[in-house]
Parts: sequence; structure tokens; C-alpha cells
Amino acid sequence: MFLEFWELQNMGFDIKLGIDSYFNERANKEGKQVIGLESQLFHTELLAGLTKDEAEALLNNVLKNLGKFRANVEKISTAWQAGEMTVVADYINREIGDHPTLIHRLLVERNKNWVPQIEALAKGDKDAIVTVGAGHLAGKQSLVELLEKNGWKVTQQVMLPNEERAKPAL
Repeated sequence: MFLEFWELQNMGFDIKLGIDSYFNERANKEGKQVIGLESQLFHTELLAGLTKDEAEALLNNVLKNLGKFRANVEKISTAWQAGEMTVVADYINREIGDHPTLIHRLLVERNKNWVPQIEALAKGDKDAIVTVGAGHLAGKQSLVELLEKNGWKVTQQVMLPNEERAKPAL
């Protein structure tokens, strides 16, 4: 992960400009409550709890694709901004598709755990914003697919043109 974050920094991405940082800062300024879908400890344990094979597979994928990381990030960022989620899903499936246990552990299990929380927020009496990584919104058993199976209508809002916003962090 360090290698990818380092490369993102070299590309000009700034974690402080990420959508999650933006909404957290805005909520704090406005005195609104911020609730995580999972704890920081859970996230740390998730990564630390990978099996040796899973950890090696993840590291091998990063090392194998580091040379084309910049091009991949630009392609996925452009696809995400244009709402082309099949491109995002295809990328995720290609990058870790050879390792279904990784997809299941890092995406599917978490998506399934988050759906009841998101549904509770949607049914609640307060406005809510949920921010998750793009990988959770595309492909089989994504949050979008799981919510739609439960009867929710999920729509994507168009982002502002590039010249009207800062370069986001992924």
C-alpha cells in the first residue's frame, strides 16, 4: 500500500483532497456526527489478518503492476468521473480476479456487512452521506448490486468537469 500511496503522491494526488477527507472536514466544521462503517482497528486487523498466500498475492500484484500504475490510475479515475463503472469493475476483477479469496475478504464480505448499516441510515430521520472506495461500487456483489437486490434505487451523480474541481485523492 505504501508503494501505491507514494506513486499517487508523485502523480500529484493529495489525500487531504480525497472525498472522504472533504466530507469529514465539512461535517466537523458543521458540528455533524461522523460514523464509520467499520472501525480503524477492524481495517488494520483485516489487512494484518491476510493469510501468507493472500498477502503475497496482493504484494505480487502491486509489484507486477507498479510500472503501469500511473496509466491505470488515470484510466480508472477518468472512468469513475464519467460514471463508467464497468471499466472500474473490469479493472478490479483483472487486478485481483486471480485471487477470489482476496476479492471476497477485501470487498464482498465488507459490502455485505455495510448494507444493513447503509439501509438503516437511508431509513433514518437524518440526512446521511456514505463514502467508500470505488471498488465497493462496481462489479459483482458490489454495494450497488446488493442494495438494488434489496429494493433500493441507486443512482450516480455526475461529477463536476475537471476544471471546476481539485484533483482528488483515490
